Parts: sequence; structure tokens; C-alpha cells
Amino acid sequence: MNSIAYEIKELLVTSGKTLATAESITAGHLQSMLTSMSGASDFFQGGITAYQRSIKVKLLDVDDLFAREHNCVHEVIAVQMAMGALSMFESDYAIST
Repeated sequence: MNSIAYEIKELLVTSGKTLATAESITAGHLQSMLTSMSGASDFFQGGITAYQRSIKVKLLDVDDLFAREHNCVHEVIAVQMAMGALSMFESDYAIST
């Protein structure tokens, strides 16, 4: 088991908080790592793998013009993806890649 994933699980479970993910470059690997642990449903709300810019825009509310200008590779895009995942999954926290 990945020690970072285990630490995330322990922090979230003990605090009663939840997590969601919005992935692009990691193509679902983060979701896989989190859900490979027993008890993942106690903290993991769900995730989305949005590889295409149009999907990031449509489902995660990423700014299309900004995404085009930066080829979807920018801190601002990552923040927008995380905020989209927070809203989509009604989670306390979100991680985006």
C-alpha cells in the first residue's frame, strides 16, 4: 500500500472529511491508488479523469480561453479542476493533476 495514500486516508477518516479527485495527466492513477485501500468509501467521494480540454471545460468549469492559451498546463487550470471536483462530488477537499 502506498504510504502517502494511507496517510491521506488516516487524516480524512479521523477528521470525518471527504476527498474527490480531478485527474488529467495521471489518467486515473490517483483514484486507483486511493480506492485500492480497504475502507476507501469512508472518505473518497469519487473522481473524474478529464483528459480532453473540452471535458475539463464542460464538466469541471475550467476557463476555455485560459486553457487554450496554456494548453491546459497551468496552476490556474489545476485549481479550477480541483474546484470543479469539489462541487461535482460535494467533497470537503479535492486533489487535481
